[in-house]
Amino acid sequence: MRKIPQFEDSENILTENLGQFIESRGSSIYSLPPVDGIVLSTAQSLPGCCVAGGAALALFTGEINRIKDWDLFFTSEPAVEEARRIFEGRQFKEAGTSPFCKIYTKHPVIVQLVTRSYYPTIGHIFADFDFSVCCVAVSGQDICYTRTSKKHIKDRKYDLIRAEDAALCLKRIARYGEKGFFPSDDFAEDFVYAVRNGLPLRREFY
Repeated sequence: MRKIPQFEDSENILTENLGQFIESRGSSIYSLPPVDGIVLSTAQSLPGCCVAGGAALALFTGEINRIKDWDLFFTSEPAVEEARRIFEGRQFKEAGTSPFCKIYTKHPVIVQLVTRSYYPTIGHIFADFDFSVCCVAVSGQDICYTRTSKKHIKDRKYDLIRAEDAALCLKRIARYGEKGFFPSDDFAEDFVYAVRNGLPLRREFY
């Protein structure tokens, strides 16, 4: 088997021990439903794999029973293949595949193995996200975030980092509204500017 690389260090990324961090939020990693626990422990134990986005955000806020799906990101194709081997060995069923992701399910959990790109650092993953509050990841035993994402999560507001499709962005706004997160004033200004001047919009975020 080819060696699976670890994520390189990212500038401007803060890390804390995941278990201690969740306990500080009044929850416990052991409160995860069993199938969710399998997904998290698999991602934590597999080099070159991390959880990022909505599931990591739920771990950050301590709302661990609100996770609907898991997005796993990778450094390389061998890391994806190892994840597939593990999930299939644990009776997860393949539910779909595309150039962008491979989907596995085991009731009631959905796992997306993101393959649209491979990422050398956590910072590269964050730069590919649309909303600032998504910029949270779990890599190994650590939870990773930026100062800005931490502040925005606390305030329940978010900025726009990336937009490629207006309709999809509006759906995402509605989805995060259900989670109690809402666009900032800057978000609205950036979104209107992007729509008027042509998508896609991408900007640096830390």
